[in-house]
Amino acid sequence: MTYSVLDSKQAADFCINILGMDKISIPDPTLAKGRSWVRFPDSGLELHFVDAKTRYGHNKTKEFYQYIDALDQDMTVFTTFMDNHGAILVEDLNPYLTKLTKNNIPFLGPVRRADGVYQLYIEVPGHMYLELDSKKVPNKEFPTTTWDKVPFSPVEKSKS
Repeated sequence: MTYSVLDSKQAADFCINILGMDKISIPDPTLAKGRSWVRFPDSGLELHFVDAKTRYGHNKTKEFYQYIDALDQDMTVFTTFMDNHGAILVEDLNPYLTKLTKNNIPFLGPVRRADGVYQLYIEVPGHMYLELDSKKVPNKEFPTTTWDKVPFSPVEKSKS
């Protein structure tokens, strides 16, 4: 999966240090500038980050991402933008929840779906949402909720 973020190195470092992913060398030097790649261990899943600072209109992109960040209110409100994310099945959410909590990184969840899967939403720095799913019940120190109790951001009314 490829994502445009404000700073590809910052996004990759977060994935390496917080999510335990591995850095991948980019095989083509032409592609390497302004990009960072990571992979979940023991998985073929890769995340490729493209640096908006060098590739796109940084100021407008940053404005847009700040708008999105304001909507999710530190990951306490589900927004329409959270629907644009990658989802990864993991064995256990507890190590991720522990690391996120220890590092004061906001997240949404865990939320129990009707089929018993627990979902955790994380915002990777530079702006990208990632969903981690597990069938294992999170520890009691991480209270779960259900989708009917998750706050959703209000829909903006069109002025037309």
